[in-house]
Amino acid sequence: MKKTIMWLLAGVGVTAAADISAAVWWRLWMYEGWPAPPRYLHRFIWSDGEGSYNLTYAEMFGVCLAVAAGLWAAIKLMKRGQNHAVVSASHRTAPRR
Repeated sequence: MKKTIMWLLAGVGVTAAADISAAVWWRLWMYEGWPAPPRYLHRFIWSDGEGSYNLTYAEMFGVCLAVAAGLWAAIKLMKRGQNHAVVSASHRTAPRR
């Protein structure tokens, strides 16, 4: 149960970080001239006006979600590697003299 709750909290955290990042990126793109994400959704979904802005935001959210999930997985793997090193170091025996 504890593991399930931790996975759920991690998913909520990653999604929230992606949403906040996408909102900041969208405002920087809209008002400051930052680069836009690749326009993949526009190729498959026709839209005009506000719908085009919504698709752009959805693409930004997708990119930010992929980056946030990748960072979370990398941090988790790094921690797992550190824990493994600690465990393997604690099982070493002292050299014989």
